[in-house]
Amino acid sequence: MKIKFLAFSYTKPYSFNPIYYWLKSFYKKNGKHYDSYEWLPTEYFFTEDIVDRIIEEGTDVLCLSVYLWNFESQMKVAKEVHEREPDIQIIVGGPECHANTEDDWFETNYWVDFAIYGDGENAFRKLMDWYIEPGNELEIPNLVHRDYKSKHEIFRFRLYDEYSPILDLKDEFLSDYKSFKKKVNDAFVYLPYERARGCMYSCAFCDWQSGLHYKVNSRINPYEPEIDFFAENNIKGMQTDANVGMLKEDQPMYEYVHATMKKHNISLLPVEPRNMAKLHKNKVAKIYDILCQSTPEYTVKVSLQSIYDDVLQNIDRPDVPWEEHRKIIMDIRNKYPNAKIIPELIMGLPGMTYERILETHLDFVGIPMRFLQSYEWILLKKSPAYNPAYRKKHGLSTTKTYYPAIFNTISQLSEAGEINVIDAADFDKDPNISIQKNQAYFIDMVYDTKLGVQGSIYHKMLTRAYNDYAEQNKIEKLPEFLHENNKYIIEVSEKEAELQNKHYDKYGFFVWGTIDDNYIRNYDVTIARHIADGRHF
Repeated sequence: MKIKFLAFSYTKPYSFNPIYYWLKSFYKKNGKHYDSYEWLPTEYFFTEDIVDRIIEEGTDVLCLSVYLWNFESQMKVAKEVHEREPDIQIIVGGPECHANTEDDWFETNYWVDFAIYGDGENAFRKLMDWYIEPGNELEIPNLVHRDYKSKHEIFRFRLYDEYSPILDLKDEFLSDYKSFKKKVNDAFVYLPYERARGCMYSCAFCDWQSGLHYKVNSRINPYEPEIDFFAENNIKGMQTDANVGMLKEDQPMYEYVHATMKKHNISLLPVEPRNMAKLHKNKVAKIYDILCQSTPEYTVKVSLQSIYDDVLQNIDRPDVPWEEHRKIIMDIRNKYPNAKIIPELIMGLPGMTYERILETHLDFVGIPMRFLQSYEWILLKKSPAYNPAYRKKHGLSTTKTYYPAIFNTISQLSEAGEINVIDAADFDKDPNISIQKNQAYFIDMVYDTKLGVQGSIYHKMLTRAYNDYAEQNKIEKLPEFLHENNKYIIEVSEKEAELQNKHYDKYGFFVWGTIDDNYIRNYDVTIARHIADGRHF
């Protein structure tokens, strides 16, 4: 049998989705019929001829790894595959697969044969065995069929033979990775790297635990050989664990990363963390110190969400007080003056006001931060905030929003010009046109009803102003600018909100961007124009 994966990449920065290697390496070590399968090349990008290729290769089983940003595009491909070759088995899994919680999921996605929810390794192993040696499907855990759902099982690494998704198949992995890099013209690519799975917290905005379990499950294989492999092959790993700094191995692992960089005389961090522990800040500070030693200009990402304790309580976010965060940041600043501090905030949180949004940005001037990341609150179906009772309690609204997730950084914005924008004429004909090509996607955006969507736009405008001044090394002038223009920015945000609401009345969704005669651009372009109109450098 021939098996093939779809794992379409996010736009920018590019992420090399390793799901094929996770499942293949696990099955190689723990499955019964590995040699009975021919593993076809994974598809990481949408192309016009992709369905032809899937069929021409003689695919028997097509596996989809679905996320919020690639669900529509991958399911479109799968639907067409089914319509042309209905005998091809289609399996769907990943965070955006909700077959286990939505009763009509298979009616909407009728082309899917099986869905896997929760941890996928053992379900995939038993399903692949079942295709060769059929038995009772209900014995396969975490499996959903249109007629039944099997029992849920938490996957434990320690119960199975040790395996490495990277090293067990390293020649194939390296060839695939290099091919991916070539297709994106050698742009920056990161590899999601997991050492521990799960999270014991239930932050309202997050679906990390997928509502299924809260215990942390750690890998049992050694990290040293994998880090060596990354360093030797110039691969950038991004540790995706929910709470880096919590486990005993975390600090020694980053000490090993530092030693490996010195050994190979390289400046690229072979692995760095994405999500630091919400508590255990003494351990987090030690890891920050190691990373700054390794790269003096290291970007220290601080996931704050908000600097106000009551707002964090509203979203059930465990964390230390802002003053403790500030002390850690200032210690880094004093010891590593070239380090780049980037706090992360979420817009539209309950309990925020215009005054608090302004106060937050002014408070950051005194540090100062290198760059601010303010994210839209996206309603995830497995998150606590998906419960209507939670949103009612905290006065939250949600609106379907077309989200052109095209630009993420200042450099990309400054280089953008007319690159990667969406043709407005094509959009008018079919808003899904860019979704098919993985340039954009629909979200349900959450925001505090008291401020309305204008509160999120106001927040986004202040963040853009901060980043403009920080980029030009004139951050000390930001307070004067904001005090002189705050009323104007509020007025602009209200006018932008009126446009969004008019668009919603006509089309049924916001467009989190600007539409002119020719293009749809990321909202940062609109906001940059407004900031420029009121700027006094």
